[in-house]
Amino acid sequence: MEDHHPKRKRRPKFTDDELFALVSAVSENQDVLFGKFHLDIGRQARDLKTTAWQNVTDAVNSISDVQRSAVEVRTKYKYFKYDVTKKATNEKRHQEETDGYLSKKIFYTPAEKALRSLLEVHSLLGTSEGPFLNDVMALVVEEESHSPEPGKPLELPSCSVPAVGLPAEPEPEPPTVTTATSTSRAPTTNHLLSRRRRPRRTFKQHQRHLPSHRRTRKEMLVVQRQIRDLLQDMNNTIATGFRDIAAAIRSVADNNSHA
Repeated sequence: MEDHHPKRKRRPKFTDDELFALVSAVSENQDVLFGKFHLDIGRQARDLKTTAWQNVTDAVNSISDVQRSAVEVRTKYKYFKYDVTKKATNEKRHQEETDGYLSKKIFYTPAEKALRSLLEVHSLLGTSEGPFLNDVMALVVEEESHSPEPGKPLELPSCSVPAVGLPAEPEPEPPTVTTATSTSRAPTTNHLLSRRRRPRRTFKQHQRHLPSHRRTRKEMLVVQRQIRDLLQDMNNTIATGFRDIAAAIRSVADNNSHA
């Protein structure tokens, strides 16, 4: 029985130049591709990663004779990474078994060397600690998505505000004949009344003091620069002190030699 379904034509294999361009583009976009976005920015994070993979695809297509899709490029990177990792693992295992002596030389292509170096950097730094750039980009996206329009106040999402019941209004206390202030009264044994006397802070009062991630990060950078400048001044002062001491010692030695 004849098969009426035509065979699917295989896509051309990636050349060495395409693989090297793939690894180079991944290295340039690694902060977005493999960074951990600690802030819950949802779809914006996925859009950033999709844009980064599209940049990698454009870099590959710029030197390729075949137009590759983003899915094809991502799949190739996945399998290429697996092959390089397996190759490096076998080399390391062989070195451990032979006390560092390789009976057979293992060669790496330029693309494999570049990817191996990139993977070694990630293994040293760890994948759970993303660079500051991830947090900065996530902050920028979050502020752009939640920034109010001109003339409108900032509205917080309702899901971030837990429903908390307000305490009941306290019953009026009987008037007391005294000229002292409320702070000079004898302490009551009823802790509920003392809690009721505390001023209640509404959500609007808390809203004015919400932390600003961008302002906090800027303040941290300013403090770091100040600490760096102080340490540099301290080092200069210590160096100057040592030079003065050395000059004094030489002066005393010269005086003793003349005497």
